[in-house]
Amino acid sequence: MSTWYLGPPGDLRPLPDPDKDVRMDLVRYGGVHQGLSGARTMDVTGHRSSFQFDWTYLDLDEAAWLEALHLGMVPGPLWLLNPLR
Repeated sequence: MSTWYLGPPGDLRPLPDPDKDVRMDLVRYGGVHQGLSGARTMDVTGHRSSFQFDWTYLDLDEAAWLEALHLGMVPGPLWLLNPLR
């Protein structure tokens, strides 16, 4: 499997390999509008992906880094480099 990287720009760190396949969900944001004629128009304002990783074991450094990111102790913005794209 290719390496995933997570962190703020300039301090991206490799994530350990997940135990199973990574679950990804892509959500499209926007709206559907209906005109007076009945015609519908769809606006897409953006996309957002969510990921779920599973690990059976992490060493203390890896766990501390992920916890610090989760708790907002590392200033953002955070980047996730997805090797599947």
